[in-house]
Amino acid sequence: MSEAAARCCRAATRLLQAGQSYTELSVEQVLREAAISRATFYAHFSHKGELLSALAEEVIESMLASATPWWTVSGRPDEESLVTTVTTITDAYLRQHAVMAAIVEVATYDSAVRTHLHRLVNRSISALSEHIEQGQKMGFVDPHHDPARVAGWIVWMTERGLYKLVRAAEPGQRQRYVAALAHTIWNALYTVDAA
Repeated sequence: MSEAAARCCRAATRLLQAGQSYTELSVEQVLREAAISRATFYAHFSHKGELLSALAEEVIESMLASATPWWTVSGRPDEESLVTTVTTITDAYLRQHAVMAAIVEVATYDSAVRTHLHRLVNRSISALSEHIEQGQKMGFVDPHHDPARVAGWIVWMTERGLYKLVRAAEPGQRQRYVAALAHTIWNALYTVDAA
């Protein structure tokens, strides 16, 4: 991503985090906040939806990076480390919660943003599915699980829970949601006797 495009992304993020609604956010506001010209903006984004897709890419990349220590573990993780990982994923989400809320909102009526969001979420599903398959080979995940479908449930459940429950919760309540999510994933993947 060029420096000008990155400035647009940072500007839009600041405006959204400050409470600006995406539907009311204008390209002009982004231009002023980023201190760039209209021509520079349109050299990188053909419309505001493309800017949002770029923001989605950044947020999902951050969340994928947060989950990598869990997915790349060479053995069965303990529940405490899973809580730590889910906390890290949640923190990454919360740093960009306004952007994610805008992405989810716009995906309901903009097919390009929806397609981009689903493509990014599918990367999470693929990575978790690989972890499940590896766990099945090593004997710490139930061999009867369908990796792709179980991963799909876990990833979409996590996305919806972060959006609907965690985003608006108070800090103490958030930690309880995180613990509940980690416990749910733990029970879904690691407590079944795979023998």
